Amino acid sequence: MSLITILSFSDINIGIRTWIDYKGFFIISLVVLFPLLFFIQGIVCAINKTGIISVILSITVSIVDYMILMYVYLNDSAFGYIIFYFVAWIIGYTLTFLSREIISLIKK
Repeated sequence: MSLITILSFSDINIGIRTWIDYKGFFIISLVVLFPLLFFIQGIVCAINKTGIISVILSITVSIVDYMILMYVYLNDSAFGYIIFYFVAWIIGYTLTFLSREIISLIKK
C-alpha cells in the first residue's frame, strides 16, 4: 500500500505529461486502488483463517499506514475515505468467510 501511494502521489516522472493526467491517477488510486487493496486484504485474512488478534492487527496496520500517508500527501479531508476502505475490507472478509462456510456445509 505504501508503494502504491508513493508511486501515485509523488512527483516521479513516469511518462505522465500534464498535471491533469497526474491528478487523474491520483484520484484513481484513492477511489479504486486503495479499496481494492483493502478488499484483497480482507479476502486474504478470511482465507488464512487468522485469529481475531491477527485480523485486528491487519486492518489496524493498513489504516495507520493510510493515515500516515494521508498526512504526508493529502489533507484532513481525505480522512473520510478510511470508512470507505474499511467497508471494502469488511465486504471482502465477509464474502470469503460466508462462501467458505457455505461450501463446508454443502460438503457435509
